[in-house]
Amino acid sequence: MCGIFGVVSQKESPRRETLEAMAETLSKRGPDDVGMRIKNGCGLGATRLSIIDLPGGNQPLFNEDKSIWAVQNGELYNYRELTEELLEKGHKLVTKSDTEVYAHLYEEYGLKFVDKLRGMYAIALWDAHKEQLILARDRLGIKPLYYLVANDRLMFASELKAILASGVKRELDTQALFDFLTVNYVPGEQSIFKAIKKLPPASMMIYKNSKRLIHRYWQSSTLFGAIQREKAFLLNEDELQGELLRLLQEAVRCHLVSDVPVGAFLSGGIDSSAVVALASKLYSQKLRTFSVGFDEKSYDERGYAQRVADRFGTKHESIRLTLKPADLVEKIGTYFDEPFADSSAVAVYAISEVARKKGMKVILTGDGGDEVFGGYVTYQADRLLTWYNRLPKWLRWGIAELLIKRLPTTQGKMAFDFKAKRFVRGALEDPLLAHYLWKAIYTDEQLKTLLKTGSFKYKTRSCMRLWQDVYNTFNGDDMLNKLLLADLQTSLPDDMLTKVDRMSMANSLEVRVPLLDHKLVEFTSGLPSKYKVRGLTLKYLLKKSLRGLLPDEILDRPKAGFHVPVAQWLNNELKDLVGDYLSPTRLRREGYFNQVFVQKLLADHFDKKADYSREIWGLLMFGVWREHYFD
Repeated sequence: MCGIFGVVSQKESPRRETLEAMAETLSKRGPDDVGMRIKNGCGLGATRLSIIDLPGGNQPLFNEDKSIWAVQNGELYNYRELTEELLEKGHKLVTKSDTEVYAHLYEEYGLKFVDKLRGMYAIALWDAHKEQLILARDRLGIKPLYYLVANDRLMFASELKAILASGVKRELDTQALFDFLTVNYVPGEQSIFKAIKKLPPASMMIYKNSKRLIHRYWQSSTLFGAIQREKAFLLNEDELQGELLRLLQEAVRCHLVSDVPVGAFLSGGIDSSAVVALASKLYSQKLRTFSVGFDEKSYDERGYAQRVADRFGTKHESIRLTLKPADLVEKIGTYFDEPFADSSAVAVYAISEVARKKGMKVILTGDGGDEVFGGYVTYQADRLLTWYNRLPKWLRWGIAELLIKRLPTTQGKMAFDFKAKRFVRGALEDPLLAHYLWKAIYTDEQLKTLLKTGSFKYKTRSCMRLWQDVYNTFNGDDMLNKLLLADLQTSLPDDMLTKVDRMSMANSLEVRVPLLDHKLVEFTSGLPSKYKVRGLTLKYLLKKSLRGLLPDEILDRPKAGFHVPVAQWLNNELKDLVGDYLSPTRLRREGYFNQVFVQKLLADHFDKKADYSREIWGLLMFGVWREHYFD
């Protein structure tokens, strides 16, 4: 695991001071070594967290004549098999590192080398003969990669801060701000800064002669329905169950490849419990597991985690979050480089910090399971919507929705009134819009009021376009699979995986996600949605495959999710911080938000007339980020 960075210029050789400044910002991602190479118009570098080939894996690494340079952030899980393949073809490798494999693979197979990769990665390859740079990002977007093209020069890095370190102008992208306020993270290819972009997941960029070409080398939308077309014999449910379990075991096994000890985060939910169950049987050592909990009872799942740890004999450590929320907010608000307001980042940071202090460098998690197997309550709502709309209109609008809107506001974890009110917000809309409105923090109309200030000019292109663009690529009539695909390519990389990457790497910890192994994803993508959500049962086939391996109480418990008690914090420990960052004086001075709208939001939340914790948290995190990156 590393932080990678580089500069390619047509006009002049990159300056070492620029690369050194970029490297300094990525020291948390790679505290064990810094390496760089500058020659002619190219400079590449990496900060290294040593995981594989501890003495020999310092980057950049090369092919035999050093005409191809390679740096990577991530891990290539099938590097041993690929090394054998390359040796048989006559290549000479001088290390046992997975990074060196990339240089030789590209030399052997050209741009098709990506088809051979199994892992999580953001890669940069310099081909000195062709004078071209290749950038590639893994299929699901587990590892990040940002870039800037300007003045016949390309800069790239694992994090925005490395590009900013070169002195790039910090100009806010107002469309990105609009989208952030909609979903509490910045989705899509844009970043919060106008000049800097993200390389999309499963994409490759070729940069040559000051021109860039980006193409997608793997398309998950083409996989949906593949099983029906190509493996009809597998559609027997028992066979599907057995094949899924085999793929799960294979994914976990390959994610255990490491020259340092491997542990796991254990929440007590199905996904992390499945990973721990399989890893504890496949790992040659006693698996170490970690969980985090809170004083607020509805948010504390450590008891479930402990029962799984006892079942599989792991060396388990359970921690209670004791850090002050205000300290955590200030800390994590600067790590993301962009405004980011998925509040569960607090818990990921806390548990990552503990695992690293306990000596861990590599951790397995169950992230991605909800998108792959159909685990979010939004998918239950999508199913319910079909049935709900069959009711007579007078019953829906005359009784049900009137009662739901009058439910008293509570501020517990995934409270019923919150879910019910979100449901009716999209009940009259088409399936995609209803699904999107469940996720949206502010609606487009609310944002027009929130951003209605005299000085700030914003764009009003709806954030839903990102879901719509993916949704439209689906060729078929399986509605739930369409929605799953949209989430897989939008919220998964830009919210869930961004959160895990930044919070773990802020603690110099590598997190691996076996449930996003691309072979496993290809299999599940091809399944009809009835194997993911059956009636209102989430993760239907996964649960059936794990029955007997995991305790029934883990498989049958309601969906909980990895949440933190934000509403309670805002009412208590964070109230002064909110009052500071969202004060009328500050809001008027900064000129982004309508301070009258914000004060009404705060008043209604604190008076418990409504639960606006997600809306307020987003504004707070934007304020913390803005102060750090602009003031």
